[in-house]
Amino acid sequence: MLRILKQNDLLSAITLVLLCLLLKGRYVWHPLPLAALQDFDRGLFFTLRGLHSFYVKSPALYTGLSVLVQFGLSLYINYIVNREKLQHQKSYLPAFTFLLYTSFVPILNVFSTLFIANTLLFIAFGKTLQLYHMAKVRKECFDIGLLLALACLFYSPAILFVLLFAILLFILRPFSLQELTAFLLGCFTLLYVSAALLFLLGKGNSFLQVLHLQISLPVKTIPLLPLITLNTLSICMVVYSVFLLNQNMNKFPMAVRKKWTAVSVYLGFATLAGLFSSVFPGLPWLLVITPLCIILSTAFQHDKEKNNTFTFYFLLLSVLAVQWLFKY
Repeated sequence: MLRILKQNDLLSAITLVLLCLLLKGRYVWHPLPLAALQDFDRGLFFTLRGLHSFYVKSPALYTGLSVLVQFGLSLYINYIVNREKLQHQKSYLPAFTFLLYTSFVPILNVFSTLFIANTLLFIAFGKTLQLYHMAKVRKECFDIGLLLALACLFYSPAILFVLLFAILLFILRPFSLQELTAFLLGCFTLLYVSAALLFLLGKGNSFLQVLHLQISLPVKTIPLLPLITLNTLSICMVVYSVFLLNQNMNKFPMAVRKKWTAVSVYLGFATLAGLFSSVFPGLPWLLVITPLCIILSTAFQHDKEKNNTFTFYFLLLSVLAVQWLFKY
C-alpha cells in the first residue's frame, strides 16, 4: 500500500480515498456531542451561526462534509509539496500523513472557523514559497498580507504569523523595504476595513465586548492513554523524520533547502499558536499538523523499504487503536 501511495497516479489517489474512509469513518458514525466542539463557530468578532445549526440538526452529515473538505486541504498540501519539489519524488504521502495525524483526535475532523484560518494561512505559505523564483513580488506580498489578516479574523492568535511571514521574506529573498511594506499594508488594510465595518454597524462602542480573542492556555487534556500515545509517536516520528531529512539535505538544490528552512520556521510559529486551546490537543493543533505532515512524510521515503513499510502500518494501526480502544 505504501508503494502505491508513492506512485502519484490514479491508483494511488483511489488508495488515499480508501485510507481516508478507514481513518475517518468512526468520527462520521459517532460524531462528537455539541458540548465538545470548543466554540468551533466563533471568529474574532462574529459567530457563524449556520455551522452551529447545521451540526445540531445533522452531526453525522456535518462531520462527513467536514472530512470531505479536509480531504481537499490534504490534496492542496500535497500539491504544494510536489510543486515546490520538497521531496525527491512526487507522491501522495504528505496528504496521507495529514489525514493520518488529524485522525488521532476527533475534534480535528470538525469544520470550524479555525479550519478556515488554517487553510488561509497555508495558502499564504504556499504563495510565499513561490516568491523565491519571482522577480517582482510586491503584489504577491500584498495578497499574502490580506490572506493573513483574513485568517486573523477567524482565529486571532494567527496574528503571530505576521512575524513569521516577515521572517520568510528574509529567508527566501534579499531584503526589500518595498516588499515588506506591501506585506504589512496587506495585513493592516483588511484589519482596518473590519474595524470600520464594526463602527458602521454601531458596535464601535462595545468593541472590546464583541471581541473573542480565542486565547486560552490548556487547562485540561484529552484522556491520558490517547495523549501519551499521540505525544510519544509524534516525538519519535519528528526525530526520525528530521534525521532522514538531514541525511538527504545535501542532495537538494539551494532553493529547496531554503524552502525546508521555511517549513521548519512555520512549524515553530504554528506550535506556539497551537497552544492557545483550553483542551490539549484541541482545534488549534490543526495549525501544527499542517507543516508537521510535510516533515513527517519524509519518513516514508527512505531507501530502506522495510523500515518505511513498518512505520506506515505501525502508525496506521496506532491511529485505529486510539479510535476504537480508547473513549474520549
